[in-house]
Amino acid sequence: MAFRNNLRIFNQQIRCHNNSIYYTGSHNYIKKHDGFYTLGITKSLTRKIYPIIYTEFHVKPGEFIKKNQPLVLLESSVTSKTIISPIDCIIYNINKEIEDNNFIINSDPLNSGWLFEIFIKNNLLHNNNDLMNEDEYNKYIE
Repeated sequence: MAFRNNLRIFNQQIRCHNNSIYYTGSHNYIKKHDGFYTLGITKSLTRKIYPIIYTEFHVKPGEFIKKNQPLVLLESSVTSKTIISPIDCIIYNINKEIEDNNFIINSDPLNSGWLFEIFIKNNLLHNNNDLMNEDEYNKYIE
């Protein structure tokens, strides 16, 4: 019931171009994928914490998440990184496959290594100064 109420609050998921992908300065991405939006980390971040050997999720499906709320802890043998939410959203699904096989994040973070499927209020992505398109992100990481 809570999930439906949260979903009603957010209306429907974002409607924009199929190839839309947004990046953050903390190396997260938000990408349209199979009718949902996926939230994950970029290849740039996986290189910094490679190899990811452990994941610990801090949220559950159906939960309303506020911007800057911790989502998941990623650990390597050298370092750890808490991934925070770049945007207000509702967690629809968690990629449980990566708990059993963290190599998925290391090898393919933008596709099969996604962390969450999310719903987002439509206007939160558009005209958001915290998000970059692919060209802006590539310049940012240079």
